Amino acid sequence: MTGAGAGSGRALRTAGVAAVALGVLLTLRTHVAQRYLIPSRSMEPTLHGDPRRGDIVLVDKCGLLRPHDVDRLRRFDTVVVRDRDHDGADPLVKRVVSTGDEMVKIAEGDVFVRPLSGGPWTRVQKHPIEHRDLRFTFYAWEPGGSGSEPPDHYLAGTRDDAGPYCLRPFAADVGAALARLGGANLGGEVGRVLATVRAIDTSFLDAAGRRSFAGAGCSHNDVGWEVDLELADGCLGFAVSLHQHDLVLAAACERSGRVVLGEGVAIDEPLPPPVPALGTRVTVAFGYLDGRLFLEVDGRLAALVAFPMPANRESAGNVLRLAVLGTGEAELARVHRVRLFHDVYYQPENRPYAGIREYRVEPGELFLLGDNTFDSTDSRRRGPFAAADLVGRPVAVIGPWSRARWLPR
Repeated sequence: MTGAGAGSGRALRTAGVAAVALGVLLTLRTHVAQRYLIPSRSMEPTLHGDPRRGDIVLVDKCGLLRPHDVDRLRRFDTVVVRDRDHDGADPLVKRVVSTGDEMVKIAEGDVFVRPLSGGPWTRVQKHPIEHRDLRFTFYAWEPGGSGSEPPDHYLAGTRDDAGPYCLRPFAADVGAALARLGGANLGGEVGRVLATVRAIDTSFLDAAGRRSFAGAGCSHNDVGWEVDLELADGCLGFAVSLHQHDLVLAAACERSGRVVLGEGVAIDEPLPPPVPALGTRVTVAFGYLDGRLFLEVDGRLAALVAFPMPANRESAGNVLRLAVLGTGEAELARVHRVRLFHDVYYQPENRPYAGIREYRVEPGELFLLGDNTFDSTDSRRRGPFAAADLVGRPVAVIGPWSRARWLPR
């Protein structure tokens, strides 16, 4: 074969390989996985949306990593669906709040459901650990961390210069700590505890570090915090409290792992098994979620107690406090990180043309909401989506690199 003929043959083979590769790529994109730019703010803060600089997600379209058969979807999974109302429009990314065969309504920022066959309305309750990714950060602090706000903007306590908060003994035993934390005013004791000085509301920091206007000032009950503590040998445990309006919800955990609840918090079901004895470092999460008070210690549920808020109670401020137990004046704990969080807040559709307040979701349909319901077009206005419109499940943010991560749901 001449040189020209051989060169032509190589070119044809190269073109053939390129064509096959392109065909495989298009097949993978059509049937297996596809990258997708989040263009809007409807899923903030879970997914940052912007027409040019939004999160780029990898969508599993055939269920290789995440099943998207409607029968295997779980409540609060994120999905991608076709936008059949607008030809040629990008798919929509939303969160599943109903997989069908039930009525849905939104009240008090939460979702309520009842079977189509009848029965009472029940509040959809998220599990504090299983749905940890739905705790939306309102404010975060750690020693030496750089942020847009002063470190003490939402926290009060005794703190080293640019260092951790230092906690000295607040009480000698659990009973005394719970009684004193339940007081309306700690007065001079505030230096011995870590406390919030501003209410947590439903606003959030977006991916660029700016506080969103959506939901700002709309306080609600579902708030809490996560605190990393370094305990000295003489520390006997810790106590936490959440002041909601004129109510005080409190709990304590002894060094042995035994949990004690404050006065007025009735136990309708047994507490979870005791947590292991506390070591030198411990992470505490405590708050109120979907009608229940919870305490989490080092990733294990220590308490989950039903506590319905009284009706007709205005949304107002909330205060979180944490104290360590022991004797003497020596420092017993140092705080290494604080994260204030709130639950997702679902805003009822209140536009004049939206007269429906209860939604019927038939089998084979999905009721979908955006996490940022203050700026989301979803099933509140458009009704349920057909399960046949399901495109796939987002599995990871693959860009920009600074925000790359696996998506837990």
